[in-house]
Amino acid sequence: MYAALLGREVEYVSLSRDTSEADLKQRKEVSNSGTIYVNQAPVRAALHGRLLIIDGIEKAERNVLPTLNNLLENRELPLDDGSMLVSPDVYNAHKMGLSVHPDFRVAALGSLGRGGEAATLDPPLRSRFQARLASSVGVGDTLVAASAGSNGLLDAETLKHVVELVGEVPDGVSLQSVHDAIRYIERNQQSISSPRVALNAHGINNSNNDGDSMIKANDILSPLKLEQKLKGDKISQSLFVETKTTKVVRDLIIAGFESGNRAVACVGPKGCYKSALARQTALLASRTTKKRS
Repeated sequence: MYAALLGREVEYVSLSRDTSEADLKQRKEVSNSGTIYVNQAPVRAALHGRLLIIDGIEKAERNVLPTLNNLLENRELPLDDGSMLVSPDVYNAHKMGLSVHPDFRVAALGSLGRGGEAATLDPPLRSRFQARLASSVGVGDTLVAASAGSNGLLDAETLKHVVELVGEVPDGVSLQSVHDAIRYIERNQQSISSPRVALNAHGINNSNNDGDSMIKANDILSPLKLEQKLKGDKISQSLFVETKTTKVVRDLIIAGFESGNRAVACVGPKGCYKSALARQTALLASRTTKKRS
């Protein structure tokens, strides 16, 4: 929201236990002319004055802490191609290295540890930031978000069901995800099998429930063999029979795309007709697009 309001360009890097210095500085890649060094997100953000978002700051390993500390505190970073990022003051005084843009800013995201305890951060790294604790979303806020996302097309029982499902998520949810899921349910009331499908597709999952909370592709796609009419070894589009099972999978695929994901993977055993369902979903999406245009 901050970046959107101020029109700031954003660079994003997600930290993990496997993140190395190369992931924060430069990676060596092969091109037609040989090997080249390619700037990674922190370097691009520093050079162009963008907002760098570091996700998972609590996962930073000891080997990458000096890299982050030096860039945040001194605006300095030696690069693998022999060049060096320096602060604007140093660059103006000595005309050396690559100047870090004055508008370069960093925002770090971190998660609480198990049991709600704060994850331990390296004190020098922690001191570089101002902190804000984002508490878990309460039921009241969830209901407000659900009501705000609705255009009045959903009944109270459906909204109540959505709020109950969201309340079961142990790690909290994004209000924007609730808002988007509600809009999706409204647009697809006739075809969607359950509000849980829309919530799952928008990243709202309850991993503590067994069975129907997490819809697994293997469980859904396996029965498709018995629910399709076959023509030889291939499925004919004209003979495709839509069932409750195929509707659930189709809802997941479409909702996945509408939630901003550029790719959706259908995982299942060989021969359960994943490709046929994907073709049918693409065909329906194409018809919908033509009608809108």
